[in-house]
Amino acid sequence: MATYKEIKGVTVQTRDEDPVIGGVPGATWSSSNNLNTARRLTDGSGPQSAGNCVSGLTPATPEVSTAVENYDGTSWTEIAELNTSRYGLAVSGATNTASLAFSGQAPAVSPALALTEQWNGSAWTEVGDLNTARWYGDGNGTYTAAVCFGGFVPGSPNVTANTELWDGSSWTEVNNLNTARQAISSGGASSTSAFAASGEVPPSGGKSEVELWDGTNWTEVAEVNSPRQYGGGAGTVTEGIIFGGAPASSPGLFALTENYNGTSWTEVADLGTARGNIAGEGFTARAALAFAGLVPGGVSNLTEEFSAAPATSAILTEGSIFLSGGTTLKGFGRAAGISTGTWASAPALNTARSELTGSQNGTQDAMLAFGTAPNIVEQYNGSS
Repeated sequence: MATYKEIKGVTVQTRDEDPVIGGVPGATWSSSNNLNTARRLTDGSGPQSAGNCVSGLTPATPEVSTAVENYDGTSWTEIAELNTSRYGLAVSGATNTASLAFSGQAPAVSPALALTEQWNGSAWTEVGDLNTARWYGDGNGTYTAAVCFGGFVPGSPNVTANTELWDGSSWTEVNNLNTARQAISSGGASSTSAFAASGEVPPSGGKSEVELWDGTNWTEVAEVNSPRQYGGGAGTVTEGIIFGGAPASSPGLFALTENYNGTSWTEVADLGTARGNIAGEGFTARAALAFAGLVPGGVSNLTEEFSAAPATSAILTEGSIFLSGGTTLKGFGRAAGISTGTWASAPALNTARSELTGSQNGTQDAMLAFGTAPNIVEQYNGSS
């Protein structure tokens, strides 16, 4: 007897546009308006729609800039300049009207800076210095609660694992990174939750190690697929991205982007333009900003936004079948195979032994196990 479904059929949706992949795996990079001043080895903070770009190296003279620009989600606007120009600095802040700029290099002042400046939306003010001067370090948090880690320090060894916390008035040394390095890709919205991915240890090049900061300790987690140095980062310790930079041990520039889902790293959409010395910001991996950097032939003022499909979009889900444009029937499934399989426990052999081998007829539920020490043969039927 025919079923109701066989008699009545099933409804297939008709769509003018195909559904999209949701979340970070489906996010893409798109061009936005350029910075007013091209630069590299800069940094910024804030969400995608309210970030900033602070200081850095420019193609102009003087090369080290004090220029600061705010991003409103569409375009960049120049604002009050930093008091001390520098490059290789770190910046933290919740918005483009409340930021903290610290560390860096200003050749005319000092080989490495401990200097910290605070932005209140109208002016930069010098506040408490870091305990360890450095450049090419990184940081996360707000302008009243920040964390600074890693970087290059004069002397030997040249890279540091030193970590410091800012409480709004002073810096305090806390537990170090497990791996000292500079030029780190990082993300995190607070001083108690951040990730430090990849980075450089001269002269050996880039590292693949990733560490998570919980406000007290650094813990090593899964490594990145493509080690890099001088790349950008955004997001959180459970959903972060890194992008751009330079390969670990060979010349060239990266457009590669990787996503961390709290367990492992996966390559996702590439930047539109490969860049090193790139800066990034964003408190979510689904809405990040990449700007400035080094490109073949010079210094860049390019800006790109990394954006996932909004909640109102039609999201492609496993098992979906639809008519595309009313003419083409499409479906979305998931490839079967070893990549989707898992290991599960089964009943043990009756007799433990060494030097074991076996044979089977092509399935896992009909096989023999035999071997020496002792020379006993057992048959498996799929359950015992």
